[in-house]
Order: sequence, then C-alpha cells, then structure tokens
Amino acid sequence: WFKSDDGMEIHLISTKEKLKSIPKGVHMAFSVKNFDLFISNLKGNNITYGNWRGDKNQIQLRNDGYKQIFFQDPQGYWIEVNNVK
Repeated sequence: WFKSDDGMEIHLISTKEKLKSIPKGVHMAFSVKNFDLFISNLKGNNITYGNWRGDKNQIQLRNDGYKQIFFQDPQGYWIEVNNVK
C-alpha cells in the first residue's frame, strides 16, 4: 500500500491471474520530487522503463520541458512517473 501526502492510497495486490494486454493510454501517473533519484532506484532494482514509444530505458522529454517515463507493474498495468511540479 502507498499513501500520498494528501491521504490518497493505492493498493498494489499481486495475483497469479493473467490479464489481457493493457494499452499504455490506460495508466496511473505519479509525480516525484527527485526524478533522477527515482530513475537510479529503478536501475538499481533492474526495473525496465521507457518513453511513450517504448524505447527501453529512455526518458521522454515532453514539449513543456518535463520528464516522464513509463513502466509496467508485475500484472501489466502501466505506470507513468514524471517530474511535474
């Protein structure tokens, strides 16, 4: 379970049930204070991420200058992490 500063929670519960392919447009987004530290943590845990096109371990630079990456949880749900303030 993860809880945000404003009290919102997300519960990640693993099951053995296989899910159908989930499109990247269906995702949950999070903003982090230290994007580079987050990327280092992903790398340190051998978690593959990518940009919107799916280029492995590539950071997306948005038109507004913010960075974002996408990765999948163990069941295939897409997660976006960005540095939007």
